[in-house]
Amino acid sequence: MSDDASLRLACGGLHPERVRELLARFRTPGGAVRAIETGRVRATDQVRGAVAVPAEQRRKELAAEGVRFLTASGGAYPPHLAGAGDGPPFLFLRGELPPTPGIAVVGTRRCTAYGRRIAHSYGRALGSVGVPVISGLARGIDAAAHLGTLTSDGVGVAVMGCGLDRIYPREHRALLHDLLAGGGAVVGEYPLGAPPLAWRFPARNRIISLLAVAVVVVEANVTGGALITARHALDQGREVLATPGDISRRSSAGTNNLIRDGAIPVFDADDLLGAVSLMPEFGWLAFDADRDGDDTLLSAISMSGTSMVELLRARPEPEAVIRAELRQLAESGCIVVEGDTLLRVSPRFRIASRHR
Repeated sequence: MSDDASLRLACGGLHPERVRELLARFRTPGGAVRAIETGRVRATDQVRGAVAVPAEQRRKELAAEGVRFLTASGGAYPPHLAGAGDGPPFLFLRGELPPTPGIAVVGTRRCTAYGRRIAHSYGRALGSVGVPVISGLARGIDAAAHLGTLTSDGVGVAVMGCGLDRIYPREHRALLHDLLAGGGAVVGEYPLGAPPLAWRFPARNRIISLLAVAVVVVEANVTGGALITARHALDQGREVLATPGDISRRSSAGTNNLIRDGAIPVFDADDLLGAVSLMPEFGWLAFDADRDGDDTLLSAISMSGTSMVELLRARPEPEAVIRAELRQLAESGCIVVEGDTLLRVSPRFRIASRHR
């Protein structure tokens, strides 16, 4: 069975580019496996030993971990991955991938509080209107986007750079559990037991962008995984968006450069939803002019956060009136107060013509 050969090849733990080379040279997974077994191609003893394990035993190991194996020729394989030239020939999956592509939110592990707040608001806003959020479960921006998705009961997909039985980083075990419990998924192309080695992540990043219509970079240095994901997105014909940041911060240099080079700038969660609503894949999103009006206190508060000082300066009402109304908005669940920062909960967009 070709699926048996694909599973054995996948469990060899080879670099994805090496797998692609073998499939191009030997035409089928079975041909690639035989070439490894007979020594026609160079491989370590570890790879040969892994490939030699029968597919049936591998399936039992996957079932024990709640992991499924998908091949590009199988019916369960995501259609938006199947036609991609650099798409993985096989995937390991826990949970359920959404049937449609989503929006990827990525950025640096060493993010600022500003970047973390923005990424959280992006995840919350996208999740609240039914747009899947794709990211990498890494510390910093990735985790903030996933957490934001969960707060709005949205669907999140984490793409891993290690085996799906490895939680990396370890402190995100609960986060991964919550993503799966919320109807999301964790996915990757590396076999069980594969450690999170540095070389696995750049290849992983192309899957993040492949699962998305667009990639949003929140904070990023001029080097690193987020910029690799953005380059993959451009090569794959995806949109690239970026949030500008302080020009004196290294963590904003990458995003500012992306904007300079033509990425679409997005300034807050409402701005992101506006950009997403213009994409053909999300044409079912519509601006809700009646959600909170154009000149109300609520309309002056961003989903990405508005400081109390900014609000008091911008509004004509007396401070006592503003604070009283803010208390009512907080009690009714329309806003969240975090220190001196106010965050609007509901986006100014709604689902216009689609069943969620």
